[in-house]
Order: sequence, then C-alpha cells, then structure tokens
Amino acid sequence: MMTSIRSAVFSVYLVMTIAIMGIACLPLILFGRRAARGTVKLWSRLALFGLHHIAGVSFKVEGAENMPQGGALIAANHQSQWETIALYALAPNPVMILKKELLRIPVYGWWAGAAGNIAVDRKGGAKALRAMTREAKQHTDAG
Repeated sequence: MMTSIRSAVFSVYLVMTIAIMGIACLPLILFGRRAARGTVKLWSRLALFGLHHIAGVSFKVEGAENMPQGGALIAANHQSQWETIALYALAPNPVMILKKELLRIPVYGWWAGAAGNIAVDRKGGAKALRAMTREAKQHTDAG
C-alpha cells in the first residue's frame, strides 16, 4: 500500500515539475540549445531527487572514471523511463535519440526539440537510420 502511495505522489511531483519548469522556463529556449539542455538537466536532477526522497529509489554509478572525455555513445537497454532521466542528469553534454512522435507532446516535446535531441521517424526505415547515424556522429564529434 505504501509503495502505491509513494508512486502516486511521485507521479504528481513529476508532472508538476514538468509543467512548472517547462512553462516558467520557456523563455530560456530563446537562448539556444545550451540553455535548453541545461534546463532539461536541472529538471532531470529534480526528478532523480523526487525518485529518491519520495519513491525511495536510489542508484549507484559504477565505472564513472572510465567515461571517455569528449563525445561518446551510451547505449541503454531502455527497460524503463529511469535511464532517460538519469542519463540526462549524469552525462556531461547529453543528446538523446527519441521517436519523432514525442516532439508532439506539449511542454515535453518543446524541450526535447530545443535541447537538440535527435528525433527519429520510426517509419522511415533505412533512410531514417542513416539520418540518425549522421546526426549522432555530428553531436559526438561536437562533444
């Protein structure tokens, strides 16, 4: 029962932080990708704070000393929403690959696009895969 309550409280917290930050910080989008990415990183850290203090979820990063300097590709197995939040908070200059449809979600989609994430048309086949690879290489080369 307590787990369900904590989960529900965290869900409300998550939606509220997205709504409040997403709208209140909207003018920061005018300052470009770096400002947008910084705002999303801050939101990610707030989400992890809520996960820990409300839902009781904690994590441990092992091997951080092995992270390469500069651009790198981190391939997550996407078992949950957790890594999409945590990797954004933990990586120095993250760019995520996401399905294009997510850009249509109000507030979330605005920030996902403004932060310079790579949107993929999953119906685009090999052409979409080549475009995603090309764009990911550009971001990796840029750090």
